[in-house]
Amino acid sequence: MKECTMHWIPTSKRLPELYEKVLVTDGECVEMSMLGRRYDEGYVWLFDTCWNDLEDLPYWMPLPEPPTLSKTMTIEEMADRYAKEDTLSVHQIMKGETE
Repeated sequence: MKECTMHWIPTSKRLPELYEKVLVTDGECVEMSMLGRRYDEGYVWLFDTCWNDLEDLPYWMPLPEPPTLSKTMTIEEMADRYAKEDTLSVHQIMKGETE
């Protein structure tokens, strides 16, 4: 499995794209935010109900890639699979039991 290494980026070195969702931190707490532009041409971190100055949360990093979810089996696929294995009854399959 390929390991993904991510590093915190100081806002003094580089900023993310405007309105790109990223993780931000002050070194203690981590939040999801996005970079926005203030009316006076400055930048701020935007949250659902407020904003913070970049100096308050001076580090950011891109969001990690979401996990790849496995395909969900249909009831018919489950019934076929477990009928072949002869391990579960139809009642157990319908209840979602796997063992």
